[in-house]
Amino acid sequence: MSIQQARRRRVLGGDIVPDTKDLRLFMDARYGVTVDSANRVSHWENRVLSPDAQVMVQAVDAQKPTLFPARRNSHPAVVFDGTTDSLAVQFAAPQAQPMTIIVALKSPASSASNEVIYASYGSGTHRIQFLKATSDVVAAYMGAGLAGTPSAVGGQHIFSSVYDGANSIIYEKGVSIATGNIGSNLIDGIKFGKNFNDTDPGDMDLYCFLLYTRVLPTSDIRTIEKNIAAIWDIPL
Repeated sequence: MSIQQARRRRVLGGDIVPDTKDLRLFMDARYGVTVDSANRVSHWENRVLSPDAQVMVQAVDAQKPTLFPARRNSHPAVVFDGTTDSLAVQFAAPQAQPMTIIVALKSPASSASNEVIYASYGSGTHRIQFLKATSDVVAAYMGAGLAGTPSAVGGQHIFSSVYDGANSIIYEKGVSIATGNIGSNLIDGIKFGKNFNDTDPGDMDLYCFLLYTRVLPTSDIRTIEKNIAAIWDIPL
């Protein structure tokens, strides 16, 4: 590790990330969450300085998720109610592949709706990834679709996905559950709790979310998964 990498690691919290090169979004429920007297979240700061997307926001009180300070293993989670809650951020310019996304959460239980984990800010053809509870699949979509079946729903998960056209991969807790071609569309932002057009709300506890604008080495993905698992006590 270079001196510069070591410095970035100290600044951003080396308990999760081994390297912050091309880390564009780093949402960590332990840091940068602004709440009101009812613990409703209006702002969630990006832990890494990037060209844009410094904060996720929700201005409408009735649509704000809630911060629970000791939700899992004495650590916090941003909790979405599955009815109205959402947070979103739009990039200054659409992001092209390749990219790597890692998310840790308690997923919703199976139900009759599409329970969104995270999705693109705008057009549906720019969708990223979500748990579709009607068929209990984790899906990635950028003009073409890729889906895998998680080991369970309603429990703790770490999903890690490499978005690289025909060489895309979805992992669940370090195990590949889908490979193939997700297409080549761009990503214009990120939205938690609902899909791109503010429908299909999903209930979940969100612990952290990372987006790298490169294909992260598998060894780094595994390290991040293990670090997240240790903090929020998620079995791997």
